[in-house]
Amino acid sequence: TMPAHLSVIASCVVLLLALISLPGAACAKKKGGMSPDFEKIGNQAMQDFQRGRYTEAYDGFLKLQKMQPKNHELYVAAGQALQKTGNYEGALSQFQKAISVIQPKDRKKQAEPYEKIGELFKSLDDIGQAKAAYDSALEADPKKIS
Repeated sequence: TMPAHLSVIASCVVLLLALISLPGAACAKKKGGMSPDFEKIGNQAMQDFQRGRYTEAYDGFLKLQKMQPKNHELYVAAGQALQKTGNYEGALSQFQKAISVIQPKDRKKQAEPYEKIGELFKSLDDIGQAKAAYDSALEADPKKIS
């Protein structure tokens, strides 16, 4: 298993990539810039997550979801924050929402939230559910999971 400090770093990297690679972000900047509110809230949510303030980070990700409800990365980030607080049902719900907002043509993007669901169930020692989630991740994108 991964040491705790590396797990936190990995989570931060995922969240940072989520905020950097937001769908439409590049287009928004070219057409007059990304919403200053979105950027400010996103930066604060990332800082909160990195500093272990997971409830505050979750609140920030919820605000971002309202601004970009089709951005699956924001649901993954919110799920990770909830998982850190021990709210596993809430985390699972966020990961499932991430899957539901992904368009069928972008099925490969479902691998990440399925992988997060697998990690969640693995952490709860529910190997059957973890395996099912990892299998779904592999179906979505065989190259994503190593």
